[in-house]
Amino acid sequence: MNATELEPFLHYAKGSKVGGIVVAFVCFGIGAVGFADSTATLGLQLGLAIPFALIGVGLLYVAFRPAEKHPAIVLLREHAPEIVWIYASTQRVNGVHSQTFLNFGLASGKQKMLAIGAKTDPEPLLQRLHASIGHATFGYSPELEAQYKKTPASLRQGGRPF
Repeated sequence: MNATELEPFLHYAKGSKVGGIVVAFVCFGIGAVGFADSTATLGLQLGLAIPFALIGVGLLYVAFRPAEKHPAIVLLREHAPEIVWIYASTQRVNGVHSQTFLNFGLASGKQKMLAIGAKTDPEPLLQRLHASIGHATFGYSPELEAQYKKTPASLRQGGRPF
């Protein structure tokens, strides 16, 4: 896909900088709790500090990562011929729709996802993808999922090899 075709998807690939920073600092705070307790052993202090510091740094990286570096955007830009299955899915928390995802299945069996938000209608984005990646199977069904798990490349439409 070219830059013009990717433009509508870049908006969704941007991470929340404020949310990422807040959660990262919460992780740093949890990691520092061991140092606040004077009776904590060095093992406990480091056991809290190291993993939570790494998680915090990872969250900061994701928050400040350019949208062009999002795995789904890289996939669409550089590996579109390898995509064999595209579908939208929703995540529900306590029965309430909390997130919608665009899912991309590759001929290798790997999958990538792009969160587009709970209030975003995925159909216009799926139509854009269909125009650019017409060789992929679109839509979800348990039968398609079973077929993808068994032989991912079989979902390629039109018999075009990549």
